[in-house]
Amino acid sequence: QPPASGSWYDWAQGFKVPSDSSCDGAELSMAKLDGTTTDITIRIETDDGGGKPSGTLVHANATATISGLTDTVQDWRVVTFTAFNLTGGVQYHIVADMPGTGDFRYNWYLHNAGTYADGRAWGRINNGAYTEGAAEHDLMFRINGNVLAGTGSRRLLLGVGL
Repeated sequence: QPPASGSWYDWAQGFKVPSDSSCDGAELSMAKLDGTTTDITIRIETDDGGGKPSGTLVHANATATISGLTDTVQDWRVVTFTAFNLTGGVQYHIVADMPGTGDFRYNWYLHNAGTYADGRAWGRINNGAYTEGAAEHDLMFRINGNVLAGTGSRRLLLGVGL
């Protein structure tokens, strides 16, 4: 759960695509908790080499915005990217970034089964250092795109809480 008013929290979830794929969107299971409504920037970032988000976009197109989240009911929030490629087996992170300060609080819902082996949940307060979440917790997300290898086009859908 995010911190008290006056602070903001960024959340991240590591993931890997099974083979080279394009990425044209993402979905996050989220809701507003309280505070002033604001935008949430969704980013696909590289790994820092130690399992954490690096702060570096995987591609210039790997950013989108959930505009003015006001809904307090848990639902899938969809963002669309201009397609970019991801390399199979490489660690990436989907990041929900709260730009600036304020009293806005949101929840990115957890999947408590601990079954997703290709990444961990991370959180940070006020742009500080990321702290790793509990092993049994993964943030509910979906990565949308197309698998590039093989014949024909196969739709890619991976994540937690599908």
